[in-house]
Amino acid sequence: MDGFDMVSLGLGMIDPNNPITELNNKMHQSDVYNKFQMGVSLVSSFSGAASQNMACFVAGTLILTTAGLLAIEKLRAGDKVLAADPESFEVGEKTILEAFERKVYKLVHLTINGEKIVTTDNHPFYVQGRGFIKAEGLFVGDKLISVDGKDLIVETHDIEQCEKPITVYNFKVEDYHTYFVGNCKIWVHNNDCVKKVESGEIELETKKQKGNYGEMKMDEHYDSKGFEKMHNGVESLDDKIHHGIDGVYKNKDPNGDPKFIIAEAKYGSSQLGNTKKSGPQMGDKWIKNNIGKIVDDPDDIIEGLATGDTVKELFRVNVSNDNGLVNVTTSVKSLK
Repeated sequence: MDGFDMVSLGLGMIDPNNPITELNNKMHQSDVYNKFQMGVSLVSSFSGAASQNMACFVAGTLILTTAGLLAIEKLRAGDKVLAADPESFEVGEKTILEAFERKVYKLVHLTINGEKIVTTDNHPFYVQGRGFIKAEGLFVGDKLISVDGKDLIVETHDIEQCEKPITVYNFKVEDYHTYFVGNCKIWVHNNDCVKKVESGEIELETKKQKGNYGEMKMDEHYDSKGFEKMHNGVESLDDKIHHGIDGVYKNKDPNGDPKFIIAEAKYGSSQLGNTKKSGPQMGDKWIKNNIGKIVDDPDDIIEGLATGDTVKELFRVNVSNDNGLVNVTTSVKSLK
């Protein structure tokens, strides 16, 4: 923790009430700090992901930056935030590398020490005694921690399924991948497993992980092409396997062509299947029998299959690792 102590000392000489200084003082007296000093690492129970799938917060959520508390939607690459190393709890200034926004249909409403926080269900919060836990897995009574070392209590926890997509925001922080949110300055993690896979930090070991990675990578692809996902999707490499349509996307340009894309993600050499009741996977009958399970009022999408306003595509992805050099290949094929 020498780096943390040095940062704290320097800031303390300038401002003895600086939150990092206060945190350092408390951590030296706390069980959490002592556990770190004894070499016990935090257990991170990540269940979220996403650049397109990245964990996010709604507009207006305050972020602790070197310039003070700023709304998350105002932050840009190059801005500096306060962050803490999940392994050593070293706290310092870290640069925002990228800023993101996306749309979601599911939110978690939290009350933490009287403050309302609205986030995506997959955003990890540090829970004392449990590690980093995604928002939907928090419990009333869970004890979080602030930048100044104070205990923060989860007082309410509600999940909202939104009728219309809600814009949410996040950013990538160098090195530590953490930051502090709200007036309470709550410690959260910025879990982005897609980039961790592609940096070699995470290796895809199971069929489920490969399939879920493929869906998250597909979401990124269509987001970059100007399409927004119309339903909740995979948020973690270890999400439960679902059966049905992987992705339904709407053109963000109301005059754009096509209006809708229905896509299936396949990893490696996996092939489209065939069903007894609905025929070939991604066939029109199969789509009509499944689309209502994930999209409300899909009539325009179904009608578009006949008019050409809706297209079907197969998104294929593969990840190879050659002595630490990770290579990601993707391809998109039109389906009839």
